[in-house]
Amino acid sequence: MSEAERTVIVTNLSSAVGDQNLREFFSFCGDIQLIMNGLPDPSDPERKSFAAIKFKLQSSANTALLLSNALIVDRPVIVSLATADDMAAHLTLLAEKLADKKHEDASSGNRGRSWSLGLGRTPDNSGRGFLSGIVAQTKQNVQKAMDTVKEVDEAMGVSRGMNSIKDQTRQNAAKVQHAAHQATTKTRDQVKAVDTKIGLTRGMAAITEQTRQNAIKIRDTTAAGAGKLQQNTKATLRKTDDLLGFTEAVNKTQTQINSTLHLDTATEKMRTNLTRVTQSIDNTLHVTESRTKITDKIKTAVPFGKAHAAEEVAGEAAPRTEVNAPAPPTE
Repeated sequence: MSEAERTVIVTNLSSAVGDQNLREFFSFCGDIQLIMNGLPDPSDPERKSFAAIKFKLQSSANTALLLSNALIVDRPVIVSLATADDMAAHLTLLAEKLADKKHEDASSGNRGRSWSLGLGRTPDNSGRGFLSGIVAQTKQNVQKAMDTVKEVDEAMGVSRGMNSIKDQTRQNAAKVQHAAHQATTKTRDQVKAVDTKIGLTRGMAAITEQTRQNAIKIRDTTAAGAGKLQQNTKATLRKTDDLLGFTEAVNKTQTQINSTLHLDTATEKMRTNLTRVTQSIDNTLHVTESRTKITDKIKTAVPFGKAHAAEEVAGEAAPRTEVNAPAPPTE
């Protein structure tokens, strides 16, 4: 079992994805041996990155393939085997990064776990050489598979058969389309012939015109009948009113009511005028004041017992003025 078959390449990663995110996301697939993250994607190095993850078992890598298009942080990722033909550019870049990292570790004396993901454990510890070999081997395997498919195709005539099927299908589709067009044309001609024979279109037009004329007649008749009915109703109401004298009685009653209201008004005006005239005479002749003065003088001059007689004398001594009531206003 090749170690490359236990390694997957994860592309379309967000810059916010870290090693811990990848470990948590792929942990249920199986034991993870190594993770290398933050590698610039060859398709768009400025905006995209990818990661390489090596599993302990090949079955774990196959399970990880099922997570392709799943969301990590904020992007759907694409998971592919490292041996896939379209991952050659990623493997080449990974080999360069592994070789640079190994050189840095050797210079710093760091002899920890190899950054080759187990893919670069060649006698000279060159990750670059082994990854280049994987790329070459992958291309050879793909070429062999293509050659095998070509041989099988030539032996069984699959391509020729498929081409023949395509041609036959295309011809059959054209025949069906032509037959459908002919059937449609024939049906249209038959319908037209039947219509011409039985006069269906002309009959429908005549029925429509007759219906329209009938509707106009009904409308005019209804309008005339409504006007006549209104005139007859008015005439009947006038005759009934003449027979019963309803309008005349109403007018008489209204006249009586108006007369009564006017009389009450005249009486009230007369009462007011009489009060004003009486007050004016009293103010002019000082009748009330003169009578009071005479009574006081008599009371002073005569004994108390003759006071009543003195009042009578004062009353007779007071000047008398006859006041004629004003005539009621004429209407």
